[in-house]
Amino acid sequence: MSQTKSTIRNENYRIPTMVILVGICCLLGYYYHWVLGTEVVFSHFFYVPIILATVWWQRKGLVVPLFLALVLLVSHSPSCFGFDWHFANDLMRAAVLILVGVTASILSEKTQKAEVSLRQHTESIEKMVEKRTEELRETRDHLDNLIRYANAPIIVWNPANEITIFNQAFEKLSGRTEAEM
Repeated sequence: MSQTKSTIRNENYRIPTMVILVGICCLLGYYYHWVLGTEVVFSHFFYVPIILATVWWQRKGLVVPLFLALVLLVSHSPSCFGFDWHFANDLMRAAVLILVGVTASILSEKTQKAEVSLRQHTESIEKMVEKRTEELRETRDHLDNLIRYANAPIIVWNPANEITIFNQAFEKLSGRTEAEM
């Protein structure tokens, strides 16, 4: 795969970006569960690192949704570790986080396979075009030689009725050279 100058595609920036995003998610989990003690749906921010990780690293990126699901479940205060509705809601959210990660990973793998296949098809088509162009060039040169060196006078016009080629026999017949035409 060709490397571009884009920083988003540079592997050196992916890991620090992911660490920062996952760190923000951990802080949000701590802040909303422990400090505010509320169930505001802050976990929607978790989708950003999940999707980025699974698009960038496919199956390897599934570590991020698993970790964030664990953070979501563990971030409850110790008194909430009993099975209550808040914990049940977070269980459902954790399942959805993992499901989104798996889906994005599968789609990313399919996209990567399609890009490889497309690249291969493009290369094969380019080779065919080069081959056909060379064949046309050889045919044109052959026909041009046949016209130029034939003993009979031959003139070739283009669709605009301009003379494009004529041979030496026509020059002898008309008395005009190619430069004069």
